[in-house]
This record gives sequence, structure tokens and C-alpha cells, in this order.
Amino acid sequence: MENDLPDPPERVWRALTDPSLLEAWLMPNNLRAEVGAHFQFRTAPAPGWSGIVDCEVLEVVPNRLLVYSWRGGSKATEGRGPGMDTVVTWRLTPLENGGTRLYLEHSGFDPDSPVFKAMGQGWRGKISGKIPQLLAAQSGSESLRERKEGHGKGDASMHAIDKIVTVTIAVSDQEQALAWFVGKLGFEKRKDMSGQGMRWLTVAPPEQKEVEFLLADWYPDLIGKNPTCVVATRNLQGAYEKLVASGVEFTQTPAKRPYGAEAVFRDLYGNKYAMVEVA
Repeated sequence: MENDLPDPPERVWRALTDPSLLEAWLMPNNLRAEVGAHFQFRTAPAPGWSGIVDCEVLEVVPNRLLVYSWRGGSKATEGRGPGMDTVVTWRLTPLENGGTRLYLEHSGFDPDSPVFKAMGQGWRGKISGKIPQLLAAQSGSESLRERKEGHGKGDASMHAIDKIVTVTIAVSDQEQALAWFVGKLGFEKRKDMSGQGMRWLTVAPPEQKEVEFLLADWYPDLIGKNPTCVVATRNLQGAYEKLVASGVEFTQTPAKRPYGAEAVFRDLYGNKYAMVEVA
């Protein structure tokens, strides 16, 4: 499987090899990107499995190729779960736009085994969801850090988390959702990157430069169950009338609240959005 990312290979490489970044999207680990290095992934144990994956780095080409074994249940790992002696291969190819084509192959499985199907589903969620989300957060954090350093290094007021960059909206059909957000709400399409059966699709209001909605179709169990998102407008009544005219369904008409005026609408999947008036 593969996915085209807007980030340069060097940044994607760090997400695959820096233990703290790798833990953020996969599992706690002690990876060293050196040929012959042994390391482990560790997670919560499950019935029949201790939660430990034993690995050895087989090939390394910085910013281009990383290959490691992924083992469990072999003689070397007796008692750690069902037999598994496989190989994970990551390839990074620079794109003309400065981004990276990230390719993943996890080989050595029986294609008919339930483990193969489960691992495939898990990796798809990582390569199309978790990794891009991490990179987007890293990119935003680095940009903010550069701006701060421009105003003086060593600012003790810098927080661990600087801003929110992506809010995930669970949808069943990305093209249908894109048409609704653009046609009904007047949003713009921001990112649209496809890999092997995967699509990273984001939208945002024209004036919103940082936070984007990710229209994700890989969370089927969460469709219609997103926590209420809050959006803002300078003219609540005017926005309400405009959206009603475009066919948006409101579950609450404009009303005064202790924190200001608010109206609530829902998207075509039932996810709710509180629209509040700001100065």
C-alpha cells in the first residue's frame, strides 16, 4: 500500500525512525535505524499474545528505505503469541511537488489468514490516517517554532501543544461529503492526496488558514457519532438563514446562551455542529 504525503522525505523518515514519533502513531519501541540492531514494539497484551513484537533492522538507506523483521511466536520468542515471521518494508520516493510517496509492504503472511487481513486493515489506518495526522501536527509545530524563534530564541512561554491543525469527521462517502461541505457550507477543498485505495481529503472555510476538517471514511463505527464541533460566524442570524436556504438541517435555531448566541445544525451523516456568533 502507498500514500502520497505533502511532507518532504526527511520529515517522513523521522516519523518512521524516531522512537518518540513512531510511538505516537504505532507503538512504544526502542528502534535504532542501524542494520543489525534488534528492537521491540510493545503494547497491551491480548489473549494468546504478550503484546511484544521482536524486530531486527535488515536494510537502511536514510530518507529512502527501511526494512526490518517483525516476529512473534518463533523459537526466539516462544510463548509470545501466534507464529509470525514477517518483514516490514518502507520505501520513500520524493515527489516533484516536494512531498513523498510512502510505500509499505508487510510480507511473509498467508494471504488467507485472519492475521493477514487484520494487519492489512491496521496498516491502512496508520498510513492513511495516523501518519498524515502526525506529520501535519509536526509541520504546524515547526512553522510556529520558526516564527517564535524569529522573535527571540528560548521563549520560556512556549507550550507543549501549540495549535490544533486537523479535526476528523467520520463519513461513509468522501466524494458525497466533499460535495456537501463545499456546496452547502461553502467550504474549500484543501488537501486531496490518494494512495493505494486511500484518500486524505480535507476541507475548511475560505478564511480558516490552519484548522481543517479531515473527511475520513475509515472509521465506519463513528459515522454520525462525532462529538459536536464548534464553528464560528460574525453574523449568526444571517448565516443561519443562508444555510437553511441551501438545505442545511438545523436541530436548534439561533438562541441566546450564557456564552453567546448559538445555533446547531447537522451534516448528512448526523454529526452535529454548534455555530456560535463571535465579534
